[in-house]
Amino acid sequence: MSTTCASVRVGEQREGLARRARRGGVAVVMALAVVALAACAPAPTQEPSPTTTPTSQPSPTATAFVPTATATPQPSPTATPLPTATSTPQPPPTATPTARAASTGGRVAPVPILMYHHIADLPDDANSTRRDYAVSPARFEEQLRYLKEQGYESVSLYAVIRYLEGADPLPARAVVITFDDGYRDNAVVAFPLLVKHGFTATFFINPQPIDDGYPGYMTWAQVEQLSRSGMDVESHSYSHPMLTRLSDEDLLQEIRKAGDAIERHTGKRPRLFSYPYGTYNRQVVKALRAEGYLGAVTLRSGTAQTSPSVFDLARVWVRYDDTLEAFAAKLERGR
Repeated sequence: MSTTCASVRVGEQREGLARRARRGGVAVVMALAVVALAACAPAPTQEPSPTTTPTSQPSPTATAFVPTATATPQPSPTATPLPTATSTPQPPPTATPTARAASTGGRVAPVPILMYHHIADLPDDANSTRRDYAVSPARFEEQLRYLKEQGYESVSLYAVIRYLEGADPLPARAVVITFDDGYRDNAVVAFPLLVKHGFTATFFINPQPIDDGYPGYMTWAQVEQLSRSGMDVESHSYSHPMLTRLSDEDLLQEIRKAGDAIERHTGKRPRLFSYPYGTYNRQVVKALRAEGYLGAVTLRSGTAQTSPSVFDLARVWVRYDDTLEAFAAKLERGR
């Protein structure tokens, strides 16, 4: 991903887009976003959470987050046929830490939380930004098969947080699968593959483009189907702004409007959050706690989840060019 542009520029661009959204609607802003995103791939620096010291934060390139709704074409249900289960040979098993132990600062759970965005094929000349935010359907299914063969069981983030707070142990090889933004290919391509291989996942969505019927995003009917099928639908804010630049009032509105929309369509109030752009601070965490949220995921790389850091949960970013061997290694070390 390009690191030539400052994160402040991205925030300013998105703030400008947010102001235009209030005047002209999200379709206009999304069109402008294409130009902004094509110009550079931002690399915002993640602010430390209340329980994480600055030295534990990842490098800017590890935490960059660029929504790609308008930059990456969406596959249709018929344009991307599902691959067969025998399409890819499996590597030999690798060791995975299974201990669930106490640490000085509380409990620790070595659970990889996988992060996906698009599940779609890309052209050979796709740039690095698009390759960061997509995984092909064939490779995604290959990864699911590998997880199943190696004995991984998908669990919800709620189960991880309950364990960190003292609940019963997790499965010996627990994994959490997450998707950010609410792209349509998540429902059309990823969801059937998850069901086929017996996995559940958490979908962090932005309700505004869904409310506005923006192409490339799920419909509410698809969101409702995910929820009815046992998937968790959680919040990624209402319109995907840089939360650390909002006033207290606007921050509260972003969190509350997203929760209201999700609850209205699924009957369940979201209690988990994914920070847009991976940026957050004490103000953001305080607002989430006040609204009843139980935890949040970041762009910080790693697989060790600890009880003091439930609003700073680490994830494993899965990218388009990750081979199966690279994917297996990320399950171990988180990057």
